[in-house]
Amino acid sequence: MFAGNPAHAGVFRYEAFALRTAYHRAGFASCSGGSCTHEGGAIGPFGGLTTNRGTVARTGPGQFTHSGTAVGPDGGQYVHGGTTSCSGGTCARSNSVTGPNGRTIDASSSVTRSALGQFSSSRTVSGPNGTYSHSAATNCGYVWCTHSATTSGPDSRTVSHTNTAVRVAPGVVASSHSVTGPHGNTVVTGGVTVAGPPRVGIVTTGPAVAVLPPVAVLPPVVAPAPVVVLPPVIVPPPAVPPLVATPTPAPAAAINAPRAST
Repeated sequence: MFAGNPAHAGVFRYEAFALRTAYHRAGFASCSGGSCTHEGGAIGPFGGLTTNRGTVARTGPGQFTHSGTAVGPDGGQYVHGGTTSCSGGTCARSNSVTGPNGRTIDASSSVTRSALGQFSSSRTVSGPNGTYSHSAATNCGYVWCTHSATTSGPDSRTVSHTNTAVRVAPGVVASSHSVTGPHGNTVVTGGVTVAGPPRVGIVTTGPAVAVLPPVAVLPPVVAPAPVVVLPPVIVPPPAVPPLVATPTPAPAAAINAPRAST
């Protein structure tokens, strides 16, 4: 654990998994008087340690500033800082990062809520390799949402994509996604999600024609036939013949004949 006063720190810890590799991260944050300081670190699957510490301060209603320093596994330091301002349904943010080689990347972005369920955003990133711009719009209704975005690079090449999602039934969502590259090729995917399983997509090249597969119909569930359990056959024991008492014959009486006189 990193240095800090645990009595005034909120300690957090979590693990992230990506592509069968684990990243372990831990840190703490402490807030007082409209300012929060944070410090933490992450260890990658190969043992490299990255640390980050910084401060976020509220300077007024909807106004914030932030600054900090990150140190990579190789010891290089990255200094970052910026401001955030929100008012009237719009939030704007500016940020800059300077690496160990002295090169700086500047970024600015804004998000605007124009109406119920409608948002627009823009972002510009300028660095040693040029400027990249990104703009997007999101529009959501009662059971549907559409999102479109365009990204342009320093060579003026553009990549655009469009997403659409519609709830066609409780637990059933139909979606489509198309991407058009800098050479005009379009890749379209679409599918139907039923109660959480991953969607099935169809990929095509050429004109942006979304093809949605039919909704899978599950066969009816047939209950198995009941098992008939026959009662056990009880075999009675063999009959015992009755006992017949035979009386014992009485002994013969002894008869003594008189002797003849001589």
